[in-house]
Amino acid sequence: MRAWWVLLLVTGCYRPAAAPGSPCSPTGQCPSGQSCVAGTCVLGDAGGDACPATACVDDQITDCTGTHACAFGCATGGPPHCLALVPSNGITTDLLAGATADVTAADVVFDTETGEIEDGDGGTLRPPGEGVIAGIRFAIRSGMGVFAAHAFVVDTDAVWDADGENALVLFAADRIDVGGSLDAGGDDQFGGPGGADGANGGPASSACTGGDGRFKMAINASAGGGGGGGATAGGAGAATMADANGATSGGAGGIPCSPPSATPLVGGNGGGAAGSETGVVRGGPGGGAGGAVALVAMNRITVSGAVAAPGGGGGTNPGANGGGGGGGGGAVLLESPSVSVFGALTANGGGGGPPGNTSVLRVFGQRGHVADEMPATGGAFNNVTAGNGGAALLAPTAGNTLVGGAGGGGAAGAIHVRSTSSEISGITSPPATTSQATLE
Repeated sequence: MRAWWVLLLVTGCYRPAAAPGSPCSPTGQCPSGQSCVAGTCVLGDAGGDACPATACVDDQITDCTGTHACAFGCATGGPPHCLALVPSNGITTDLLAGATADVTAADVVFDTETGEIEDGDGGTLRPPGEGVIAGIRFAIRSGMGVFAAHAFVVDTDAVWDADGENALVLFAADRIDVGGSLDAGGDDQFGGPGGADGANGGPASSACTGGDGRFKMAINASAGGGGGGGATAGGAGAATMADANGATSGGAGGIPCSPPSATPLVGGNGGGAAGSETGVVRGGPGGGAGGAVALVAMNRITVSGAVAAPGGGGGTNPGANGGGGGGGGGAVLLESPSVSVFGALTANGGGGGPPGNTSVLRVFGQRGHVADEMPATGGAFNNVTAGNGGAALLAPTAGNTLVGGAGGGGAAGAIHVRSTSSEISGITSPPATTSQATLE
């Protein structure tokens, strides 16, 4: 008897209710406490307190907070939401959390290994360490040193540089504006961030690296090193005078190669050394390769100055002969829904080292140009020149022979622009590859 009463009590108290989000009835009715909005039952009464279901109307989204414009369109596949950039290379938007700074210092140097940012006055804009410090996040991801902030602004006449083994990534929640120069290139023998150093003895790291020239003991002279490869082959190093009638003892230019690459983000290939004999270099070192730099912004990127990853020039040692090959250019990536380039994007190769040197200092060929598409000139000695670096659509050239051989020029690297709306009226050297950015 008692069991029957309990069952009756429970049955009498049960009132089924549809959960919010269920379809309205055919007559537009919903359970108590809910209202019918756009065919769906939502919490709230019909007097205006109901929260509308999130929905896209053209490029606008409507939700509980009102109606808002979506800058890059509204997605209707799955839950409605504003479209946003999905960066490449494994960069994720969680890196932007807490990164609230607007970085606008005049001259800075980014350390892609420690996260330190030095300013032009010798001070520290951000001390070393991962995580968010001074409103700027630093993290290392797959060989990239990622600096995240709300915005990065390189003022006109400002120069921003980078050091370290990792490629450089600047990641902005809003925008990146480059009015001055952002330089991730090689410098003399040393590669830029994510780029290889020039050879100075030892085996070549790959066929992409410029080959070492031989040393000719009989005449105490060094053959030139080959230039680093990239978009094309590097220029060949010149033979010594004793080899000029047939032998090819100058270092071979590095083969056309990737890296340099924008996706994945990897820098360029170094030049070969001159006069290498069983790991001992008697001529000059190869030039360092251009590094790799990516600018990634969730809203827009504007370049009216220059973003560059040039190769370094090959060198000749004091009192020696035989020049190293020029370093190959690196890689430049711009990635944002909106990209405008009125200035220059460059990854030019470095010039080869001269065939001789009577200086007390090491002498180098010209570094790849930062803001134009002219080839870097090779070093000269007694009117005999080394190879020029690659630039624009021009391949690098070979070195020439004096007694020792001059180095070959380094090849140009790679430039890539990923966007949904781009205007590129400035210089890109080599020519940029363009593709659609991913929005989700």
